[in-house]
Amino acid sequence: MSTENISFSFRLHSHPDKLLKDHLWNVGTTSKEIADSKQIENGDTFSEIAYLIGISHDFGKATTYFQKWLNRDEKTQYARHSYLSALFGYFLVKHYLMKENKLNQLWYLPGIAWLAIVKHHSNIRNLWDEEAGQLESFSEIEIAKSQLEDISNNNIEEMKEFYSFLDYVSIQDFLEQKDNLEDYIHIVQKDIKKITRKSFRNELPVYYFYILFFYSILLDADKLDASGRLRLPERLEIESDIIENYKKRKFKEKQEGINLLREKAYREIISSLDNLKIEENRILSINLPTGMGKTLTGLSFAIKMRNKIHREIG
Repeated sequence: MSTENISFSFRLHSHPDKLLKDHLWNVGTTSKEIADSKQIENGDTFSEIAYLIGISHDFGKATTYFQKWLNRDEKTQYARHSYLSALFGYFLVKHYLMKENKLNQLWYLPGIAWLAIVKHHSNIRNLWDEEAGQLESFSEIEIAKSQLEDISNNNIEEMKEFYSFLDYVSIQDFLEQKDNLEDYIHIVQKDIKKITRKSFRNELPVYYFYILFFYSILLDADKLDASGRLRLPERLEIESDIIENYKKRKFKEKQEGINLLREKAYREIISSLDNLKIEENRILSINLPTGMGKTLTGLSFAIKMRNKIHREIG
């Protein structure tokens, strides 16, 4: 889909100077581009999920409540958009996985989509206590019902037009969820609690990393578009010895006392890279007392690790 070829007269805005359809499209395509740049399992599917999260993350801005708030005509709690957008993101992702016959395998992705969107203007906290509980909030449910009604009565044609390229899902079907929204939210909540329950049982917290993966992609793409950038920043090459060269220029005093201890710790940590197995050693930490140079040591280690990963696995 390209927004350049649409003859429909769009009028909804995401920001004072940006049409909602352009913002959704830009965030969706940028999210896909970021995901495509990663070499991960289920990469093609994850890229599509990142795209769907991007094109749904501000769906709730299609209400007249938000449009009036944007024009500073009226400030109301009904202008909040993350909760409704998250429900819509869940809806898109779930129907996509059903179409691809992947829902049983990747059942956790709709719930993660909900979480990434509902928190894209705040912080992710305790999944069990806060995020799942937020789904049950009576005020949020009542607001979402009013928002669905509002879009149905005022801006449904614009939303249908924008999402018309999705041939496996109907916007009308989602808007009609207002008639049984509590049941729909209960289904979403079950997925969130299942993610939490299985996370506690697994030794490797894979869902934790999946959540951060999609959450960070959405934040990156959203802020890039909101700031007016038209493309992703280019990835810079950084020389492995940049910290050593900095230290030579910055610290010219004789290596004795605390400086000698800092340098010894630095060398021990950096030399550990030689025996590091990238595919096995996935979580690393540096434990040093305050004042022993963790900042420069950690930065140097990260840069060298980055280049080692590039050399060994591309």
